[in-house]
Amino acid sequence: MAYSVMNKILILLLSQCLSWAVAAPTWPSSVDELEDIMMLNTGYRARGFADPVTPCSKGAGPGRVTAAEFVRTAFHDMATGNIYLGNGGLDASIVFELNNGGGDNIGQAFPTSLTYFAPYLSSRSSMADIIAMSMYTAVRACGGPVIPFRTGRVDASEAGPPGVPLPQNSLFTFQNQFARTGFDSTQMIQVVACGHTLGGVHAENFPQIVPEGSAPDDVKQFDNTAKFDNKIATDYVSGQSTDPLVVGPSQAA
Repeated sequence: MAYSVMNKILILLLSQCLSWAVAAPTWPSSVDELEDIMMLNTGYRARGFADPVTPCSKGAGPGRVTAAEFVRTAFHDMATGNIYLGNGGLDASIVFELNNGGGDNIGQAFPTSLTYFAPYLSSRSSMADIIAMSMYTAVRACGGPVIPFRTGRVDASEAGPPGVPLPQNSLFTFQNQFARTGFDSTQMIQVVACGHTLGGVHAENFPQIVPEGSAPDDVKQFDNTAKFDNKIATDYVSGQSTDPLVVGPSQAA
């Protein structure tokens, strides 16, 4: 009887130890490099990935907001994804899409962001994962929610198809473009509103929306706060919007 009891105790102890072994973290891990880039922003061995967006209002030049440029780069990269064909999405294909005479990706936000990301690219950190991390970093640096971040994206080897939602598109076109990426109309509105809580429209890129000389530094900000908040939405609902995409000359026309 005593032998049987001892056997049961040993089996229980071994099973408990096995569960601990299964749950124990593995080191080194395949995500160590990305975790270091994400988390080591100050102190010993800091990687400094968040430096360009700290504080949130920081930019690469007059009127520019790097956090907004990170968000824009991530959105433009994923916006040509196709859930029906099962391709595209956030895959770093935007790296191959900047020399098309403007097209979907107009402005300095994209080459500036990708140039900044380049030193972090390695066999353990894909450019697609780095772009996704830049969205996480920008939103968090600006006081927004902590976006869950998953790794394992594979970089594209060529440009993706055109089809980024652009200001001049009709509502019908917007709905179809967002549906292609897996967003319904409600999610489309949420993404557009949240995505434009930072930054503004540059006259150099969209003179039909912000005429040259009509705003400081030729940039019309989406709202009057330099943080991730719902001001752009509450201003619109209350009829007090200053968003150039809502009240700009292209809309008045």
